[in-house]
Amino acid sequence: MTALLRLYPRAWRERYGDEMLALLEGQPASPLDHFDLIRGALDAHLHPQVRGLGATDKETSMNQRMLALLAAVGGIIWMAGFAAWLTAPITAAGDRESIPAIPMVAISIALMGIAVGELGTRPGSPSWTGHAIAGASIVFAVLLPLPWLFNVTDAAWGVVVLSLFGFPVLASLAAIRGRQNGVMPTWITAAIVAGAVAAWVGYGGSTPESVKWVGLLLGASFVGLAVQTLAAPPRAAESAVV
Repeated sequence: MTALLRLYPRAWRERYGDEMLALLEGQPASPLDHFDLIRGALDAHLHPQVRGLGATDKETSMNQRMLALLAAVGGIIWMAGFAAWLTAPITAAGDRESIPAIPMVAISIALMGIAVGELGTRPGSPSWTGHAIAGASIVFAVLLPLPWLFNVTDAAWGVVVLSLFGFPVLASLAAIRGRQNGVMPTWITAAIVAGAVAAWVGYGGSTPESVKWVGLLLGASFVGLAVQTLAAPPRAAESAVV
């Protein structure tokens, strides 16, 4: 159990380490206790809230920069994947060849989902909603290429639809959550929602090719989220958060 405490940030250990160690030594640890310690360490790194004891604004700022990088890279890969799909050759079935674009779209879904889930969470919040959004995005990203990897395209359309249509909905809800939490500006929320709608329109088989390109807006909105995050001041932890 002592080793698990080393997973926590140094500032957290300096302030709470002795107290937590005494508590753990007073009772036998269960597997659930081990899980709670690991979960708490992850949350302490993602949402630093100990100030003044070795923790500085740089700790929070580094977290913001990392998430901004995920948003930017994810947005760029999304646009590259979407463009690769729109410029791919037409197959015998009359559809665009999508295999080259699938890995790029899957990676972008994971990166953008992690970014929007975590950036939409107030600093210091005990809520696991942001983690759940990130986790769901990773699930979408893993599901998307499975039909092509296992060559089961006939039975795979439901999985593809779930991932391609589900992620824009998830991203929109995550952006709205961030706006309600007061940590995401209105223009970013509006851009992500508009990009999600554009992606939905782009997926439509009857949509004109010229209109499908508007689906790039979803990736561009995440690049905008990255720029806004880098321009914003470091976030301080708050109390009474959602």
